[in-house]
Amino acid sequence: MTAFDRIRDMAGRSRMLLAIFAVFYVLLQGAASAHAVQYGDLDHTHGGEVCLLGHAAQRDGDVDVPELPVLPQPVGEIAEVPLAVSVSLASFAPDTPRQRGPPLFQ
Repeated sequence: MTAFDRIRDMAGRSRMLLAIFAVFYVLLQGAASAHAVQYGDLDHTHGGEVCLLGHAAQRDGDVDVPELPVLPQPVGEIAEVPLAVSVSLASFAPDTPRQRGPPLFQ
């Protein structure tokens, strides 16, 4: 079996796993929708136990966010340090050989 065959087999397995998850998701959504149609927002039980789907559906749409603790402010101030930048102009001079030839003016 070549490496290409192994990659093709892994891709086939990934597609199969994705298809299984998609079918499971659609079935679960269908079951939840059928349950909501049958019982609505009423309190009900299944076999003497409180229905968890109904209980979860009764929650508010808001997310319960816990109150965060107040963090202390930094005690000191950040000192500004001046930056010293040193640049030599000689480093920007082109490194070319001197021109050879007759002088332009005598």
